[in-house]
Parts: sequence; structure tokens; C-alpha cells
Amino acid sequence: MKLLVHGFKDQSMYSLFNRLASCLEANGQHQVLFSNQERSSDTKAIRDILKTTRPDVVIFNKKTQLPSKSNTRSLYLDVSKIEPFAYLPQSKQQELSPLYSCDVVYIGNPMVFGEGLKILTESEFAFKFFEQRPAFVSGYCGSLNGASVSQDVIIRSAKAAVTMPTDKYRLLNIIASGGNPVVFQNPDQFYQDIAKAIKGVKFFAGISRDDIKDAHTSHDRMIEFLRRVGLSNMVSTVIENKKSAWGTK
Repeated sequence: MKLLVHGFKDQSMYSLFNRLASCLEANGQHQVLFSNQERSSDTKAIRDILKTTRPDVVIFNKKTQLPSKSNTRSLYLDVSKIEPFAYLPQSKQQELSPLYSCDVVYIGNPMVFGEGLKILTESEFAFKFFEQRPAFVSGYCGSLNGASVSQDVIIRSAKAAVTMPTDKYRLLNIIASGGNPVVFQNPDQFYQDIAKAIKGVKFFAGISRDDIKDAHTSHDRMIEFLRRVGLSNMVSTVIENKKSAWGTK
């Protein structure tokens, strides 16, 4: 079966379907294609894509009307109704990386912390952040493209991995990676929690690593989706891949 994923711009959703592609293509029975991210509901664009790729199923991020003569099955995935999940690949390396070790780490642009940015960049903490586009504030360490270790190793090599309270996906990724999550609420709390983390305090953000690996990974969300839309013939492949990817039974 050939599936086409069309119109998903969000990194977490792209990771979700990229994981699906890896799972399904590994056994050689299915193929997952990705269309361009523009004009996700444009009828002419969709008609051209269907003619070029000839998929059996198209998964859209918007309710979209397919051409009347198309034999392709259309599935709509409402992103707003998907519970957050961890999607960072888990490496086999358990050792911490001296190259990436630090007090505090953030993978992305730390400008999202607003009034908390000063805590990260002007405190005595050893702060490192990694971003593809240069961000000219203290702590910038470049892009992770071509990095010698995976992001999960980088996260747990720091004493604290910071995040915003609204970034549920990042929080789950930090916990699943074995990192120590420090969530920004206000500058005073942020400073104090980072200081505690550096001294060895471990923070619990309401869910454990085992809980995430059991039921809140990208595999779990894809299994839920496949079952809901009647593609249960693909579920066993995703379940087997999850065992390998997350070390679950």
C-alpha cells in the first residue's frame, strides 16, 4: 500500500509520519510519501500530486475534497486532538558526552523564554543552546547537523534541560531522553530550580520515563490513528518497531 502524507508543517507531526515511514518501509510491504507543504487544500495542487504519486491513501491536515473521479481514500488527521508524544529517536549510547556536557541545555532558539532569557545567558550557569540559525546571545553553540551524538544523549549530558510550560512535546522528549526537566514559570523560580538541578536535584514533571515509553511515544499515537481509520493491517509492524526503538516489551 502507498500512503501520501500532505500538508503537515509542524515538526512533531513530521516526526510522527517520518517514524511511520521508517516502520512500514522496513518490511517492504508499504510505502509512505511526503508531498510539499504548500497549498494543502488547493484542489488543482492536490489533483497534480495524486496524478504524480498515485497513492492508495492520502492523509491530510485539513478537511479536503478530493477530485470526484479519484479512487484514492482520503483521511483527515485533526492535529489539535492528538495528545502530545515523545518523538526523539533513542540512541543506544548511555554514556554522557563530555563534548556536550553543561549545566543547562536547550535545543532551539532560547528567545522563547522571554524574561527568563536573562537568567540563562547572564547567570553563572554554563548554558549551551543549539540552533540551525545563528542566535547571537551568550551560549550559542551552533547547529547539531552532523553532531557526533544524538539529541537524547545531549539532553541527558546536561544537569538541566529547560523548556516552556506550553511545550508539551519538548517536555516529553526531555523526560524520555533521561534528561532533568526544568520548566520556566517565572524568573525567580527558574533561577532557583536550575540551581537545584545543578546541585543534583531531579525534577519530576508529572510523568515518568517508563510511562512515556509505555504509552506516549510517536509509535503509540500512530498506532491509535491507524486503528481509528481502519488501517489495522499496519499496526503490528509499528508495534514491533516500537520495541526496537524504545526498548519496550
